[in-house]
Amino acid sequence: MHGLRILGTTLVAIASWGTAATGTPSAAGISDAEFRAQVEAFAAAHHRVLLSWGTLPLDGSTRPHRFAALGVELGSDNEPARAADRTGAYLVEATPTKLWLIAYPWDATSFHVSDGEGPDGRATGAPPWLVLDETSIQHGLNHNHGKAYVWFGLRNDKLVALADEDANVRREPESIRHEFTEDGTCVKRCPPLGTYKVLGYELLRVVGSARTIAALPAF
Repeated sequence: MHGLRILGTTLVAIASWGTAATGTPSAAGISDAEFRAQVEAFAAAHHRVLLSWGTLPLDGSTRPHRFAALGVELGSDNEPARAADRTGAYLVEATPTKLWLIAYPWDATSFHVSDGEGPDGRATGAPPWLVLDETSIQHGLNHNHGKAYVWFGLRNDKLVALADEDANVRREPESIRHEFTEDGTCVKRCPPLGTYKVLGYELLRVVGSARTIAALPAF
């Protein structure tokens, strides 16, 4: 929806946090190649497809954090191929030993999968590894009269909402937006992500965290 995106997709030449520019891991974290391999194994184990992945600064500094977005496997009717699989998920690396898992409804609009694509938009082959200078993950969900959005990131290694917006063509004003930061700093308090709703629409649900990707909980 026009005018709702924070920044465009801008690629910048920065190395992943915990990984030297050569691609070899620092003492604190695994390499990008190992991160990708672990994400692919996690996705396969949970019957999910990889929608997008890469790095972006999420904690108010310039330090990049790795992320991945997973969608469900779809059948020929464009419904989930497995009845039990109704959620996609984001993996977000807060620190080299703390990863978050955030679930969302399977038919939502995932980060860096275009509004025109379904959740299976990356079902064939791995997507490109993105190196972004955006400072939040934007997530959207269609509803009867428009679309709701939340932009989230990290503060003190915890997941928080940085802004949200609801666009509804049957309401005046059509767009209602809340900004929780000023120049990257939380004003009073950035809401914890938890189970995050925008005007009653549930957009995201924090499932939990773990020290490794393999140890993340089921969703």
